[in-house]
Amino acid sequence: MKRAFTLIELLVVIAIIGVLSNIVLASLNTARMKARDSKRVSDAQEIRKALELYYDDYGHYPAYVDSAGDSGWDNSSIGDGFITGLTGSNVRGDNPTGKKYMSVMPQDPQQVSTDSLCAQSYAYLSSPNSTYNLLIHPESSALKGFTYDPSMCPGINTIRFTQ
Repeated sequence: MKRAFTLIELLVVIAIIGVLSNIVLASLNTARMKARDSKRVSDAQEIRKALELYYDDYGHYPAYVDSAGDSGWDNSSIGDGFITGLTGSNVRGDNPTGKKYMSVMPQDPQQVSTDSLCAQSYAYLSSPNSTYNLLIHPESSALKGFTYDPSMCPGINTIRFTQ
């Protein structure tokens, strides 16, 4: 008498493997989302440090002249450079000494090339050079220690850092 697995037993095993792989993939996606959100928060903290160093040297925050219609916001997805004064560039006349506060400006881990304040990108606004606002758009709406600002981009998780 030959012993073998029945078709039903094989289907049950395949179904169990499928369920387990879905659970693993779901938790992996959650871990990836948390990692991207951690990078966004870390990037925002680095940008804020660089902005404070810039302020210490010049007595104001880098200005930005809006050429794209984002109500004065500098968006990291726009190709003209994001807060150029922090990287030593004097493209906009905002860093006459050429001092570097950051070697490279960070970009959102899921950068979208869309000229929109509410796109997956970072946004900066200085007004009138003595204060600033910095926006990030995390994927999670439950980052601890941060206040979300629903007024900026309704329906999109937005954290606003203000100085």
